[in-house]
Amino acid sequence: MKLSIRGIFFSFLALTTLCCNPISRIARGTEIVNDHSDTIQRLLIFPTYAHIDMIENRDMGNNNEKLSQLATNEIYSQLSEFLPATLNKHFMQGDALVKESIAGEGHRLIKSLRKSFNPKTAKVPDYLLQVLDAQNQDYGLLILQVGFTRTHDNMVKETLRRENQDWRSLGIYQVRPYSSYSAMYGFLIDRKKQRVIRYKELRWPNKEPNDKYIIRTQVRDIILTSFRLGN
Repeated sequence: MKLSIRGIFFSFLALTTLCCNPISRIARGTEIVNDHSDTIQRLLIFPTYAHIDMIENRDMGNNNEKLSQLATNEIYSQLSEFLPATLNKHFMQGDALVKESIAGEGHRLIKSLRKSFNPKTAKVPDYLLQVLDAQNQDYGLLILQVGFTRTHDNMVKETLRRENQDWRSLGIYQVRPYSSYSAMYGFLIDRKKQRVIRYKELRWPNKEPNDKYIIRTQVRDIILTSFRLGN
């Protein structure tokens, strides 16, 4: 078999793009934005939002509120354990509307990160920056979780419908029909620089999103990434 010079060139170009393109790395499920800030203080913990679904079409409109609240509570518990004690941190309180607004802006931020060739240039939604400014905090940590859990019914029904799925573009539905999964996203936002300085994305198929060990491990990985605490 003969390989043309042109063919070799385009093969090399494709390989280089796959290795170096930040979008390719994001698509694999994890991306770390490097920033050499030595000290992170005046940290706002945005209200955590978990959306756990257990219906067959996963339309992100009828989540199981009880499971979602249990997951949210567990994330808060793990944050309290893993965040460094030396941090000057503040846990923001908010009603359901505020939490949903912040989650929606987090969704927009994920899309911006995916579209940006350089994650550092991804636009942080103005609303998140305004919240940080109003709370008089320099940094903000936002964690979002989306998951799907198995039930007896959803394991035996037909293949999932994929129409009109608001979160489909985030890549979290690339799992087998009715298999459980847990997707967690963590952002560390610098208010003054108006950009994301740390980002961690964890998409684990075949993992129960309400499993305390799964939540604990994902939160731990996000904290280790955000604050460079080592292993």
